[in-house]
Amino acid sequence: MERKIIVQALKRSFSTQSANFNHCDYAIGFDPIVFGDRYLRCPLYTIYDEYQQICEPRAALTRQDLDARDGFCGYVVSASTHSAPHRGDAFAAFDAARGVASGGKHLRNTDALQQLEKTLPGAQAKAQFLGRYRFSMAYENASHPGYCTEKIVQSFAARTIPIYWGDPLVTEDFNPAAFVNANELASLDALVAEVLRIEDDPDVCLKMLNAPVFQPGRSGVHLAELEAFLARLVTTPASDLRRRALHGSGARIDARAARAARSFWRR
Repeated sequence: MERKIIVQALKRSFSTQSANFNHCDYAIGFDPIVFGDRYLRCPLYTIYDEYQQICEPRAALTRQDLDARDGFCGYVVSASTHSAPHRGDAFAAFDAARGVASGGKHLRNTDALQQLEKTLPGAQAKAQFLGRYRFSMAYENASHPGYCTEKIVQSFAARTIPIYWGDPLVTEDFNPAAFVNANELASLDALVAEVLRIEDDPDVCLKMLNAPVFQPGRSGVHLAELEAFLARLVTTPASDLRRRALHGSGARIDARAARAARSFWRR
């Protein structure tokens, strides 16, 4: 029972909030910090099926595959409340340049995704929708080191070229030759010009689509690290896992946590 509670607690504690190591012995998060054996960086995209998909070998796309694409760029976003203005500004610029197909609730201008969702699960419908285009916009809600969500992996899984903005550390895992990194372009005009340069050169476009998704040695690394981290927590004797103070504030925090846990498990 004790091991089960540990695993359940870890599962429930995975969130976008920073860990408070006065309240926990171990934490899993996306922030790129080092805290001995107590912390594991696990990007948010790791928990999505598309991450596992792009870790597998992929067949090369051909010029015929490229020519069969319906259009320039796809975009799927449910909402933009509280998000940085970069996404909306970029959408407007790319849409004015070549036209962007928006299938999500935000700025929707086509019902193609909705039609796909009538017969396919949401993730498959999104992949098929994005896969109709050579590019896809993969913009985060905000830019923060380590904050890299499902957006880029879903774009890669759909076999498009992601136009990515967000995590400034994104190239630590992902191959910069496989996507357009908006973080590194000096202006929106420069970004649009770079994307259109690639769009107008089929050989460059195809080369990017077939480039390795990950930097050397980074494919699947986060899943392996997560498995090892959790395995250590469930196989090490509980008495050896303690990392916080045994007395003083640590004891008070433990008492409050124990009361909260008992209340939770009685629900």
